[in-house]
Amino acid sequence: MKTQRNGNARILETINGLHISIPSKKVGFVIIAASIWLIGWILGLNFALEISQWQNGIAEIDSFILIWILFWIVGGGGVFVSVLWGLFGKEELFLPKSGSDAYFKKSILGLGIKRRLDKSQILNFRFNEVPANLEFTARRGLSVWGWGPGKIKFDYGMKIYSLGLGLDDAEANYLVYLLGEKTN
Repeated sequence: MKTQRNGNARILETINGLHISIPSKKVGFVIIAASIWLIGWILGLNFALEISQWQNGIAEIDSFILIWILFWIVGGGGVFVSVLWGLFGKEELFLPKSGSDAYFKKSILGLGIKRRLDKSQILNFRFNEVPANLEFTARRGLSVWGWGPGKIKFDYGMKIYSLGLGLDDAEANYLVYLLGEKTN
């Protein structure tokens, strides 16, 4: 078993295969600002619920307030998940030495999406340049929130997956080399 840890990624090479775990990108200013915003969000939701009238335990809410509350909850939920992703998010990629069951997982505190992949269909690991500044552009998208395309891309059948938005360029290039070595 060989473990390597001098960057953000945790690289674990065992007799079973290669396991790479990458923490989510952490932008401290965004996490703090979004957390403060969530306090205002909760106050706004509380106010909207207070202005509704309650009769016999059932709320009488006009349609505008009901729609507003629904959009408010969806928007706040998105910001809440983004804060959790920034604090506790993790991406994992496992490539087995033998067999065909690889997996790619994005999770927050262990809960998330795990995709089972056929190792023989994983091709073309490559570096994807992601601008380092915080400006919001179409190419940059939601990466300031820790979402969006990562610095490592690979093809899987007719799809492209990416990971490693929080990596330094040198570390991402090293992982591209290592992963390319393990899939050839």
